[in-house]
Amino acid sequence: TDDKTYVPDYLTDNERESTSKIYEEADVFETITIDEEAMKFIYRFFINRIWVNCFESEKEKLEAIQIAKKELDHKNEVRRNIAKTFLEEYEGATNLPIPPIKAKTPTGKPITPWLSQLFTAYKVTTEKHFANFSGTGAGKTLSAIIASKAIDAKMTVIICPNALIQNGQWKNEAEKCFDGNHTTTGYDAFNEKYDKSKSKFLIINWDKLNQPGKSTELVKTLAKQKIDLIVIDEIHFAKNVETSRFKNLGGLITEARRKNPDLKTLAMTATPIVNELVEGKTQLQLLTGTKYHDLKTTPYTSNAIALWEKFTTVDIRH
Repeated sequence: TDDKTYVPDYLTDNERESTSKIYEEADVFETITIDEEAMKFIYRFFINRIWVNCFESEKEKLEAIQIAKKELDHKNEVRRNIAKTFLEEYEGATNLPIPPIKAKTPTGKPITPWLSQLFTAYKVTTEKHFANFSGTGAGKTLSAIIASKAIDAKMTVIICPNALIQNGQWKNEAEKCFDGNHTTTGYDAFNEKYDKSKSKFLIINWDKLNQPGKSTELVKTLAKQKIDLIVIDEIHFAKNVETSRFKNLGGLITEARRKNPDLKTLAMTATPIVNELVEGKTQLQLLTGTKYHDLKTTPYTSNAIALWEKFTTVDIRH
């Protein structure tokens, strides 16, 4: 939320790949296969890379759009579909129906959301679950708040580190960016009531989910409400399936889905897997509600690739 365009410092100009090169790589896939899951990964593998190029600069974005329009007439079906999907997503992201952002930058200029933030919000409108694994400073907090407004969520539950409650990051951004946002923190958040006339943000720190005995009852109370969006900030905090915080959050998401089949979940972290592959499998399970019995977590390259493929279909990383 400043005047600068975010450009990660770990990518130099020489390391950035051209959008044309991405399409050329896709040429090895000439037709659609009957393996729907495999094709979903292949498409996202290429489309996500094009999106990351778009996030870099206005020049890269305009080039990607121009190339995609030409690719619509390519003889290769996969290349045509990659271009078609990208252009559809670009249209959706840049025409996202959200209220005006009222907050200003430190220099007093109106805040204009980055394309990466609009893309994340758009994906939340089209998917049941999505993950923003972009780096630190990529504006993930605002992307989640925009996503909440894009789906017209009346009750958004945010699970985040305690430091982000103490410094007021979630509360301040939610209240400053859009009119009509109401925030509640701490134990009071578990007792909030759904109100279709208000946009409520319930901001709960991770430690509230691992209080012996108390957390389970708090979760049961909150789960009685209709929740529209659950944002799991720093999802790697729940990397261990044996912890009460994982079980309580999993229980909350499960009950929230029963109460509202249209529930959306958005995971965020810059470090999805820190130590072991099981951490990634755990996060996928929380995010999607799927067990992933096919994913093995023994530290072999093939298992890491399989996990990466699953992530690629549900996330963006800039």
